[in-house]
Amino acid sequence: MTRQEEDLLVEHCSQALGRNAPDIDVLKRLQFRYTCPAREHGAYLPQWLWDSCFHAIVYRWFAPDLAWDELQSLLVHQFSDGADRGMIPHMSHLEENRDRAAQRLFRRKNSSFLTQPPLVSIAFLAVHSKDPRKDILRTIFPKLRAHHDWLDRRRDPRHNGLAAIIHPWESGWDASQRWDEAMDTGTRAVGAEARSSPVTASIDTRALEARRRKLAGLIGAYG
Repeated sequence: MTRQEEDLLVEHCSQALGRNAPDIDVLKRLQFRYTCPAREHGAYLPQWLWDSCFHAIVYRWFAPDLAWDELQSLLVHQFSDGADRGMIPHMSHLEENRDRAAQRLFRRKNSSFLTQPPLVSIAFLAVHSKDPRKDILRTIFPKLRAHHDWLDRRRDPRHNGLAAIIHPWESGWDASQRWDEAMDTGTRAVGAEARSSPVTASIDTRALEARRRKLAGLIGAYG
């Protein structure tokens, strides 16, 4: 790829992400900036967990400040107490976006009670490798550790390094027919019963723990 082609690609990526920034009135109420997955027709306005991980991985090449903001924003509504302390929800900033439908669905003001594939440590490491920020790493590392502890505690019932999901929306294959049998052909609503009924186990947390340990080593190297 030539330098001109690289510049054109960066420009296209920047424009695509920029078109999906939250409204100004929403940004004013946020601690950190983030990018909507898709703003078409007013949909997908809150922040989504693994979408933002991918956004940050792209931003690191041309807007590292936005990359750091994108990831730190994910931790604003991380569960801080109760049995699910440490969980990072798959949807955040519901109140800022006045997403009443999501608030009714999850019966929560600011976030869902589901999660998504845990890419956040991988994304932080990727952004740090391009734009080192040891001060931010020191702040966020305990939160990443809490998230990994939550995966071990709440989503690895067989203690074999595989994380269970409790709903198809946590998988990345949201509407796939592979879930029809487990979800009774997809007709069951999201509800409290889902919280204690893992559908499958497919995420190898051992690889994720390796990323967390690498972050820990980086922080240790900084003293």
